[in-house]
Amino acid sequence: MTWYFGSDSGTSSNPCGMSFYLGRMGYGTTVSIYWAITGISIPAFAYWNIEGPGKTPYGKTYEEWGAEQAQVFWNQFWNQQYPGGYPGGTMFGAVSLGSGGWNTANDSTAWNENQTVVEGFLNELANLNAANSFSSSTTLGLYGSQIGEFQNLLDSNNWISPQPIVVWIADTQSSQDCTTVEELYCPMPTVGGYAPMIWQYIQDPDYDVTPYVDGVSSSSNYTWHPTTSPGIC
Repeated sequence: MTWYFGSDSGTSSNPCGMSFYLGRMGYGTTVSIYWAITGISIPAFAYWNIEGPGKTPYGKTYEEWGAEQAQVFWNQFWNQQYPGGYPGGTMFGAVSLGSGGWNTANDSTAWNENQTVVEGFLNELANLNAANSFSSSTTLGLYGSQIGEFQNLLDSNNWISPQPIVVWIADTQSSQDCTTVEELYCPMPTVGGYAPMIWQYIQDPDYDVTPYVDGVSSSSNYTWHPTTSPGIC
């Protein structure tokens, strides 16, 4: 298997190589660019930090809150010039405790609330893409840590995503060996019914790896495609 290395957020390079990059466009309903690369030498993908149910505005449902965040992301994604890199065709929502508002009780009530926000976010992105004829060229993705976010916030082993998703999983390893990455952590659990396609294997600096990015070496459509198997492993 061929491995492609990259970085995200505030990290502009990876000692194992740079085939892709992932940068933040905002959080909640706030545009906030966090982008470390310039130029157009590699495909770059955008993510948006989703804020949880605890930050739902008065008078809105959790689903509506997720959709409202997706609308801001969608407008920024399609109408704003990328800070750097070739625009990638996968739009990621990030489930991050640091974004705030998530119900951390780790029970069925908390999971339902958190899932409803995420589902509202994903469904609205899918609806907007379909309404504007972008569905064929754009996929959706979700980022989070395996235990602290996907499992504890979403009950990810049992939750089924309402939309096909490219899973970008964070599970930090101490090793930075560029040649044995597959042996470090396999197999990986599914999230929402989908196998992880991107692995953030080091945080601060933020290093990522994937077995496949459509377009890195073969076409101009820079996109990850959701898969149920085999994903990273």
